[in-house]
Amino acid sequence: MSQAPGPGYPWRTFLVLWLAGTMTGPLVVPYILGLAAIAPHPPDNLPDSTLQLVFGMTLWSAGLLGVATGLGLLVARRLGLGAPHLEHRLDGAPAPTEPLRSIVRPALFWAIVTGLLAFAIDAVFVHGMNVDFPAPEIHARIDVAPWRSGLASFWAPFYEEILDRLLLLSLVAWIGVKLFRVTSE
Repeated sequence: MSQAPGPGYPWRTFLVLWLAGTMTGPLVVPYILGLAAIAPHPPDNLPDSTLQLVFGMTLWSAGLLGVATGLGLLVARRLGLGAPHLEHRLDGAPAPTEPLRSIVRPALFWAIVTGLLAFAIDAVFVHGMNVDFPAPEIHARIDVAPWRSGLASFWAPFYEEILDRLLLLSLVAWIGVKLFRVTSE
């Protein structure tokens, strides 16, 4: 955990996270269009033009991420969480107690372990159970051009980190602290 947050709200951190997530939102549009093109029942709620879809995705991203980033930073800071390295660099918060390089090795290790586990689970289904057709929610085997998937992969980390870690995980931790009346002794 980092030290107590500095005074005031981390507006620069908010702006960087919000803009990064919002600007990567339209990058998922080619993937959406690729999925719609090969879908057995194409969605009927897509806008008529790609420009409308990009504009809609940008507005949707801006609204959703604005709320998620704002609330996430607010709640996380009360718990001593948040984005300590960004807040330190952008908003003058105290330096995190652990240097950035201290998290790189464990992050790489767990990323590799998780990837290998995903491949192993997939191999069990494909080779062990002879499942040779993908479920609709599994996009790994869907025939969408790699460049479309590649663009969408710039969008996903921002959404996952901001929505899941910064907002939802912080809210769950905050609710847990309130429910179990945990104090910082």
